[in-house]
Amino acid sequence: MTAAAPAGRPRLRHAVFWCLYDWGNSAFPAVILSFVFAPYFLGRVATDAVTGEAQWGLAISVSAIVIALASPVLGAFADQSGRRRPWLGLCSLVAIAATAAMWTVSPGPESIWRVLILLAVANAAFELAYVFYNAMLPDVTSEASLGRVSGFGWGAGYLGSLAALGAVLVLFVEPEGGLFGLPRETGENIRAAAVFTAAWFLLFAAPIILFGPREHGRARPAGQLVRKGLRG
Repeated sequence: MTAAAPAGRPRLRHAVFWCLYDWGNSAFPAVILSFVFAPYFLGRVATDAVTGEAQWGLAISVSAIVIALASPVLGAFADQSGRRRPWLGLCSLVAIAATAAMWTVSPGPESIWRVLILLAVANAAFELAYVFYNAMLPDVTSEASLGRVSGFGWGAGYLGSLAALGAVLVLFVEPEGGLFGLPRETGENIRAAAVFTAAWFLLFAAPIILFGPREHGRARPAGQLVRKGLRG
């Protein structure tokens, strides 16, 4: 007869998976929102930088409205249904798919609306995933370790953003299109960086989504959960 695994071991594994999610998804704000794809949009897609900044801000504002409206409802689903991993997976996959689809954003004004729609969808899904990610924290560690694991997750996200950004700069940006040497004239190097960001996000998000803590769903009418979320 084999001895049972120590009770703390699964929680340690789940805490590591939880931190890996932050390591992976932090590539999105670093590469897409800040340092690589945003400058590409302003310099190569938008008609001019001033108009481009206004358009980029509009897409982020639209996603913020969606986040503000949906977060209370999704939070109620997370708290009352007892199911977080499927919703975390759904929101993450939407953000990943929209990010990967930025490969189609060629230089020139004809791509403006495509990138703005993809940006709004990706950012909304990215932020909404945090509703379920944060709600999962008590399931991956003990009450006494909540602060420590949360801090590790924050640190993993910070380091992950630096690692992803460094990889993108070396592989796709400098010098002359990065190590892969993708054409800069058609923006393929930056568009490929968006696909890389989506793959990075997917790789490190998968463990907590697929192998996270076991959940026991509680049957509640969807309408009841929505009303509860709207009431706050």
